[in-house]
Amino acid sequence: MTDAEVQLIGRWIEADAPSVGHSERSIIRNEELITRIYHHLEQAIPSDRIYLRYFSLAHLYNNTHAVSDDDLAMFRAAFVKLLNSVSRNPNIYVPETIDPQQTVFCVDIRRLDWDARQWNRIIRNYPYGFSLQQSSDEQLADLDRQIDERTQTSLCWIRADWFVAKASRAPLYNELLDLPSSLSELEATLGVDVVQNFKTGQSQRAGFVNSGVSTGHRMLERHRARDGYYWKSFDFGTAGLSRDVIRTPLGPKGHDKEFDLFAFEHDGGEIIFSLPNGLQGYMLVDGVGKSIDDAPIEIVRDAQETGGTPQVINAVSCIHCHRHGIIPFKDAVREGSGLFGKARVKIRQLFPPQEVMDQQVARDRSIFMSSVALTMEPYVRNEANADKAIEDFQEPVGLLVRHYDQSLSHEAIAGELGLEPSELRIGRDEYRLGLRPLEQGGSIKRQYWESLEMYVSPFQQTIQSLGIATPVR
Repeated sequence: MTDAEVQLIGRWIEADAPSVGHSERSIIRNEELITRIYHHLEQAIPSDRIYLRYFSLAHLYNNTHAVSDDDLAMFRAAFVKLLNSVSRNPNIYVPETIDPQQTVFCVDIRRLDWDARQWNRIIRNYPYGFSLQQSSDEQLADLDRQIDERTQTSLCWIRADWFVAKASRAPLYNELLDLPSSLSELEATLGVDVVQNFKTGQSQRAGFVNSGVSTGHRMLERHRARDGYYWKSFDFGTAGLSRDVIRTPLGPKGHDKEFDLFAFEHDGGEIIFSLPNGLQGYMLVDGVGKSIDDAPIEIVRDAQETGGTPQVINAVSCIHCHRHGIIPFKDAVREGSGLFGKARVKIRQLFPPQEVMDQQVARDRSIFMSSVALTMEPYVRNEANADKAIEDFQEPVGLLVRHYDQSLSHEAIAGELGLEPSELRIGRDEYRLGLRPLEQGGSIKRQYWESLEMYVSPFQQTIQSLGIATPVR
């Protein structure tokens, strides 16, 4: 901790340790949410309205028991970082908020290079959609109808935390970035010729026997790409000569037959590439280069279980792990390999001195962190942390995903329904929907609350049974 942080904690203790980050917050009701979206659309240029979409954190704002003001700041940053992580636009886009509480973002999908196709894919399995068009309040029902008409969609707003949790993993992540199903297709799209770069010595490599992710040896390889850089790892699930990066560093087999005797055989890999806006895209592949959604745990593992499991999940595990970009490493091959002759010459060509690779990693990290700062600083920077480096803040996407996956208390459920906790009364119909544990101070699982096994989710059935709104799918 810095001296300033120690002094800050000291002042907090001297003030009898008041609650940090919480404020007295009045809940945002569904009627207020709809009204704000309507008025914002009313003020927009008419020809722009069909491109405007809204992402809400209001239900988290409502949960004053478990979500602090500081949490909300991080969650805003998580949304904007993830939004830009699934964009092919060359510019970082920081959307405006439309309410004083900064809980509703207005997103112009053209700024992300999205169109109706991407939006329809997002809402296809959205479990929290509802409409107030059947409301007894005719004026409110009319506002909701006009929102649909002006945006030309039956669902123009969704929850920001749901979006972050789902768009940070397959299949939605892959679809929003138009990721292909194979590594060879991705490399062609990015303008990377891995085999040619191997033969001409234009790739940069490093190999090591201990990794924080891989259970076996690991090798990394960097290439120039159309939008910046392209890194790939070669990971190994078993031991043996062909999976030893020190003794067989000139793989994979088939890159150059002259060196096949000294070529490894890998079992999978992680791909990191520059997006046009400076953030990073991710792909996991098996040993033959086929895209996979999560990696076998016997090859790599996520010790922090960002996605709720020790499996490495594309892309949420990668986003959290690579919060600062490419992770520095120490090569063991250039000086550690015992090969000689032409193989030794090739090693010296492909595996640069450590200081050269360190400089390259630092440059790539700087590009990435500059873009990360643009997505985070508008929300997390304040007077108390004005001198804090952006690298010292928590990684927000993983933070929000873990919060989203938590079980839901009575207070959390009330907030999601747009109610005060005291207003949420569990009756017979709600018992039938599985909410009775909330009366005994228990909780329900997120995956149950949003399950679409019955076409509409328990959330949607609950909001209808309570007479609040009608479901929209």
